[in-house]
Amino acid sequence: MVKNDKKNITIATESGLCLKCGACYAVCPVGAISIDLHSDEFPIVNLDKCNKCGMCFRVCPGLFPDQKMYSAKDKVGPVSDAYVGYAVDKNIHGIVTSGGVCTAISTYLLRVGDVAGVIMPRASCSNPIRNEVIVAQNEHEVLSCVGSRYSPTFTCVGLKGVQSGKCYAFVGKPCDIYALNKCKEYLTELKNAISYTVGVFCHHTPNYECTDRLLREQRIFPEQVAKIQYRGGGWPGFVRVFGKKGDVLFEQEYKKAWVEYMADTPKRCKMCVDCTAEYADISLGDAWNIAKSHKDEVGKNIIIARTQRGHDLLMRVAEVGAISIEKILLQTVLFSQKDLLSKKEAALGYLVWNKLKSNRNPCVKLRADMFLCFLKCLFNRILKLRGSYVLRGK
Repeated sequence: MVKNDKKNITIATESGLCLKCGACYAVCPVGAISIDLHSDEFPIVNLDKCNKCGMCFRVCPGLFPDQKMYSAKDKVGPVSDAYVGYAVDKNIHGIVTSGGVCTAISTYLLRVGDVAGVIMPRASCSNPIRNEVIVAQNEHEVLSCVGSRYSPTFTCVGLKGVQSGKCYAFVGKPCDIYALNKCKEYLTELKNAISYTVGVFCHHTPNYECTDRLLREQRIFPEQVAKIQYRGGGWPGFVRVFGKKGDVLFEQEYKKAWVEYMADTPKRCKMCVDCTAEYADISLGDAWNIAKSHKDEVGKNIIIARTQRGHDLLMRVAEVGAISIEKILLQTVLFSQKDLLSKKEAALGYLVWNKLKSNRNPCVKLRADMFLCFLKCLFNRILKLRGSYVLRGK
């Protein structure tokens, strides 16, 4: 059970339960919370300014996830329809991470005037190895946000840029989307302001230290870097570090670089079971296991339309020829994302383990199926340590 006499998110930051979504900053009515977007530090509460309203505490997804998600049976959440697809515009094929569907949806919404802006993260203009959040208002700004950002984004800080009477789209990780929905419960101005949400699949968010370590080990100084491309150059692509003269300072295949540099998982991410953005209108991920690798071409997206609003938007974008989509079965989604979805079972087991040894955990009630996941994960770990095979569930 989470107890917090201070009635703010210090319990999340002090116990490592912060997911770095930025929702606390967005809802604080007195500006008592500060966030350094260029640091691995958690949000900081100015206790002299804090009025103890508890708003930040209540919207924190790290402290209060949805109990319904913590089920071993439900793998991907609500699904209206599922598709595999890609953006048709060849001009974005060389710069997007996978299929470019998120970019196509965002530019479409701005082009037809459905939204005044799209809240999304990108590499910082002042420091290319760090991130910032913008409200993209045109196609050029959307294109500046393409590509994965394997580092903290605090996407919900962009909610501060929402203007009264205007509508927006929101692009974020699963925890960002859930945090946004929590914010809507307490901020009436957000209920109608955020018209569409697009979530991206996520295993975990590496800290900046992972990128910093890559640079250190490659003997690259931060001031030499003009751009870091975590995914690019085909699909699944390469991790690349570009110098200020356009030269490539580092290049490594994405999957190898992910294991070598980006695999370190923050504590709270280990307990996160929403890998597929279950609360978004539309969820997007890589079409692993069903799309072929391309050295110089765009990949494909797995697309899940979760709400009627999301489904209608997807059909409109497809009808104007901005994306090409093909309907697929849910079983195909499960097959495509089998490695990612195995993390949900591991997260359930890790949560049980953490609750057994610590009293600082998310507010989630333990159930029998969670203990089964714990025992299975424990058995797998023992086998792995003995050099045997890892038991895999169906």
